[in-house]
Amino acid sequence: MRKAFTLIELLVVIAIIAILAAILFPVFAQAKAAAKQTQNLSNLKNLGTATLIYMSDSDDFFPLVQREEPTSTAFFGLAPWQVACQPYIKSLGIFQHPLGPNVPANDAALAAWRYATMYGSMARANGQGLNYYEASTSVGSFARRVCGNTPCRYDGIMGRGCNPAVTGCGWYGGGNGAVVPSLSATAISNSADQLMLSEGGFWDLFSLLAPGNPCTYIVTWSPAQYNANGSGGVMSCPGARRNPKPQAPDGACSPANLCDGFLNTGIQNGQTTYVASDGHAISRDYRGGLMKSTILPDGTKVINSMWPAGGF
Repeated sequence: MRKAFTLIELLVVIAIIAILAAILFPVFAQAKAAAKQTQNLSNLKNLGTATLIYMSDSDDFFPLVQREEPTSTAFFGLAPWQVACQPYIKSLGIFQHPLGPNVPANDAALAAWRYATMYGSMARANGQGLNYYEASTSVGSFARRVCGNTPCRYDGIMGRGCNPAVTGCGWYGGGNGAVVPSLSATAISNSADQLMLSEGGFWDLFSLLAPGNPCTYIVTWSPAQYNANGSGGVMSCPGARRNPKPQAPDGACSPANLCDGFLNTGIQNGQTTYVASDGHAISRDYRGGLMKSTILPDGTKVINSMWPAGGF
């Protein structure tokens, strides 16, 4: 008589396998997410190193966040900082955010655009620190969530090159016909904390296109494939793509008020990854870390990591 498994034995084995799978699959998912975050941190570290090497060849000045370049058709006549740093990187793949969708493989110009929308830097506001987060009590207000309804000033470190005599600065409205130089490394008093590059939705994090309140500004390009996530709009300011949290003070997330400000459109909360102007990359809490604010002696409220003048 041939021996075989009974039906009950088979069911027991299947049940054991199902239990093990239920236990292990979340562990595998966590390991995969951790690997992607490690790759993201590595990407930013390498981009920061490339930027510092660029600076060593440029009298210690940061690259321009964007400059006019008529031959740069992929960026509609503009060349963002990614183009300036490309000789020190020699790979577009490093601009691929591990948590973002893959760029199109059959359209080089569109791929270049999408690569330039996954990491960004804050642009200077005429060197005057005139950018600010508006005080607002609206549900979507960044000030309500981070600045306590008080205007928070901020400024960037990368300038812009714009020649109004040639093109009038085109669609890049934040240029206003001005040429604003980048800062040098020695002009930054808090280099270990100052944001140089971060996760975001555009190469200048929309700090010039929406200077009043970029973190409540949803970037939506047309056609849709020009969006950083390849479909709908995204938040363009420094991103919080890791461990998204509910939107206090409004409670749990809902379709109209989402947690993830990168792939969705809610004001952000969670962990953000960025590289400081001294070259070190770090993952920090978005609101209590990257967006921590300080009131200066003159009563001005500033966001520490976006205020290169320091004074706090």
